[in-house]
Amino acid sequence: MYSMMVMNWFAENDSAFEEQRTIVEKEFRLCSVEPESASFYIIDCCENIAWYQDLIHVKFMRALCEREREFETYEDEEMKNVPRDSDGSAKVALIGIDRSLAAWIRLDEQLSEKRVITHPMTTQLLKLQASIEGEFPDARMFVRPGFDQET
Repeated sequence: MYSMMVMNWFAENDSAFEEQRTIVEKEFRLCSVEPESASFYIIDCCENIAWYQDLIHVKFMRALCEREREFETYEDEEMKNVPRDSDGSAKVALIGIDRSLAAWIRLDEQLSEKRVITHPMTTQLLKLQASIEGEFPDARMFVRPGFDQET
């Protein structure tokens, strides 16, 4: 549902970003891209949202499917303290939600004068976040090797 909402939102609001894309493309051609510029900021937010748009759903579904397979394995006492792959997938979905929420909020701040509405997406993400955290209460504590460990 969220993925379709995002796709429809981008289709409906494409014209609001045309000016920003033109500015950023011109800056790239002139090799003078300024990450602090509002246009760059808006495009960066959109790219973050697009990156996680489908990944959130895929990782949540993988977590649910993996949990089903893990039930038998984790009944064994020795396996109870082993990190669960389902928690790892749920954590990636939650990270995608966190980053998407941040991008939507920044985008809302940047586009407020254009009256572009982003609240339905943030509301949907918050519901999805609550659902994932309810299904996988240990997900945020999962340590992803190479990502969450200090070297």
